[in-house]
Amino acid sequence: MSITSKALFILASESPRRRDILESVGLKFKIVPAYVNEDYLAGESPQEHVKRLSRDKAMVIASRYPEAWVLGADTTGPAAGADSAGADSASAGAGALGWE
Repeated sequence: MSITSKALFILASESPRRRDILESVGLKFKIVPAYVNEDYLAGESPQEHVKRLSRDKAMVIASRYPEAWVLGADTTGPAAGADSAGADSASAGAGALGWE
């Protein structure tokens, strides 16, 4: 079973994991990577960083494909020295990363 739309659906990422997730739910989409500066801004938290990059990636591609639905996404991991090993739930993982 696949989900279709008359509008083009674009994943603004080359991430194999994101591609697999969208394919696993039957979405038909095109991959168009958005190359944006991924450096942290001064004072930017990990959550703010990921939100900004996700938005920026989507906006770059949406400007090139104004009639399409565009998904921009990004992730971050633990900082050097942070211990997220052994987290057995989303809540525990979020706590280990200092996101609670």
